[in-house]
Amino acid sequence: MRYANADPGRVPALVDEVIALRPDVLVGFESVVRIMKTKTSTIPIVLTNSSDPVGLGLARPGGNVTGVSMLWELMPPKVLELLKEILPRLSRVGVIIDTTSPGSKLVEQNARKAAAALGLSIVLYPAASRADLVQAMARMEKDRIGALTTGGPAPTLLSHLDLVIAEATRMRLALVFWDRGKPCRPPSSRSGRACRRRTATRRASWTGF
Repeated sequence: MRYANADPGRVPALVDEVIALRPDVLVGFESVVRIMKTKTSTIPIVLTNSSDPVGLGLARPGGNVTGVSMLWELMPPKVLELLKEILPRLSRVGVIIDTTSPGSKLVEQNARKAAAALGLSIVLYPAASRADLVQAMARMEKDRIGALTTGGPAPTLLSHLDLVIAEATRMRLALVFWDRGKPCRPPSSRSGRACRRRTATRRASWTGF
């Protein structure tokens, strides 16, 4: 098991390191599997938390990639509908899009369509790192959004969900995110034996999936 600790630049070297161990199977998120697929055509690869593996070219008959599609890109319409139901006067919603996820474009497209159908204005906050998220949260105060949601359980968001929850709580924003569990920062050790979990005080309204 290897962790990139929310640094996408480390992933190719980590993939090479794991492949050199000659494993029977490889397992990874969407963004990681894209790199694995370029490194080996013989070791079976299991894809987790995928949005549209066929549409993104990650899975095809006769290939070495299999896995499960969670259809996360189809969730934004329902999330925005729930927010509108909970907050009838809501007019402006922020959506954090994790651009490290290959399915981020699909999430963005569906969020735009759903917002238009509900008469909502959306503000998109692309993010590929913790620094991006810090900048996005600072912008939100100026953008005067009434609620916030995330575009799915992508690596950057999962690694820094504690930051998103803390800032949404501070700004008293209604928040919909994708993990009911406590935010978890990947361990610094390679073995991943002890993943420390932090409990955030949640005074903001939130819904976890």
